[in-house]
Amino acid sequence: MSMEELGIASYVFDSSPGQYQFALMRLEMLVAGWNANGIRLSYPLASSADISTLNDMIQVPNYALEALTLNLALRLAPSYRVVPSILTKLSADRAYARMANQVAQPTPTKEFPRELPLGQGNKTQTFIYQPQAPLLAGYDSELDLGTTDANGTTT
Repeated sequence: MSMEELGIASYVFDSSPGQYQFALMRLEMLVAGWNANGIRLSYPLASSADISTLNDMIQVPNYALEALTLNLALRLAPSYRVVPSILTKLSADRAYARMANQVAQPTPTKEFPRELPLGQGNKTQTFIYQPQAPLLAGYDSELDLGTTDANGTTT
């Protein structure tokens, strides 16, 4: 789809397997860069470039497909000596922003220290009470707090 975006898909019979392998490597570098920025798409990154094949299935969320396709097209364009259109560049930027909004996590708030005085007007409590920090789990992990004993009761 990225090659179609660049207008070179009609030359599919002229493309060599090496060119497709190069495009796969560029895709993996793109996803690895996004992964380093905190955008994790469940894309199976290989430990080396020789492990990935063109037949591997990728399972990324639907909201990320357009961003992957268009941004890969922008990465491949110089290799094929193609100048991508303004519309492709703009669409890639917007698709990336939409995808980043889907995976964005709110910034944690900073709590006041326990030793911070409330002020002179408060006579019942002189210091701020800091609640316990919540237990955080990643957005892509499961957290099970309950255990079941031999009688089948959950605690």
